[in-house]
Formats: sequence, C-alpha cells, structure tokens
Amino acid sequence: MNRIIPIAAGLLLIASCKPGTASKASAVSDAALTVPADKPLTQVGKSYLGTWYRVVQKDSNNFVVFRPCGQDTQLIRVGDSSLYEQTGTEWLTTKIAAVLPIDSNTVTIKGTSASSYTFRWKNKNKFIVSWTPKYSASYPAQEYLYVDSVHAGFLKWEHEKCK
Repeated sequence: MNRIIPIAAGLLLIASCKPGTASKASAVSDAALTVPADKPLTQVGKSYLGTWYRVVQKDSNNFVVFRPCGQDTQLIRVGDSSLYEQTGTEWLTTKIAAVLPIDSNTVTIKGTSASSYTFRWKNKNKFIVSWTPKYSASYPAQEYLYVDSVHAGFLKWEHEKCK
C-alpha cells in the first residue's frame, strides 16, 4: 500500500501534464521566433512581433545583453496594435498606425504620432536585429542592436557596476 500511493501520485502528475501548453503562452508573447516553415527568415513577415532586448556587439560575432548602471534592461516589445520601448530610464508606448515593408529584411513601423521604428535583420543565425527609432522629424535616427527574448538567454548578460 505504501508503494502504491507514490506511484499513483506520479502517474496522476504525468497524466495531468498537457504537452505544449507551457510553450503556447510564450509563443504568443514572443512571436519573433515563430516563423512558419513556408516563410523563410529572408521575408520579414511579422517576425518583428515579440520582445527584443538591447545587445552590444563585443567583436565581429559575439553579442551580450547589456544593462547600464542604475537602469532597467533596454527592450522593445511589439504587439499587433502597439509598440512599447523601455530605454533604461524612460518608457514609451506608441500605437501602430501602419507597418510598411521596405525590402525582404526591413519594415518600418509608423506610430500614430510622428514616431517611427525601422526593423532590420542583421544576423539571422543569432537572431540579431537592428531597431532604428525616430521619435520626430527633427530627431536624428540612430541604430541599436537587439535579440529576441527567446534567444536572449543564450547570450551573456552584463550589468555595468555603479561607482
């Protein structure tokens, strides 16, 4: 009898697990990785959707997720209708007015205000992209590198020490 209870509990635990339910929730929030087999990564499609962490390129082929001293990790989160950017000290939310394809690796996301964000694949093997935010017509555009949230765990994370 004492052996039956642990075995029965184990069988109930295994039977109650539904394969795929845990990954389904993350696939919705991190759609950047979910590229259908019939759409290769050379087509942007909706691969810009999801959460992207800012990275720094250490050398020609190595990237790290970098967190500056006293700031939050920098990220961009894109949904179907809005884009959220966390710059470390500021948080910006933009409603998406249009998504304009530029070429097979690039789209520009136009916000309802004067802002726009350009998404471009840089290193598809490492899931590295560039985001170029332009907050207004007079604001200079600057390119930043990001990695999708699914692959960020495979990179080294560096936190700048505060002095």
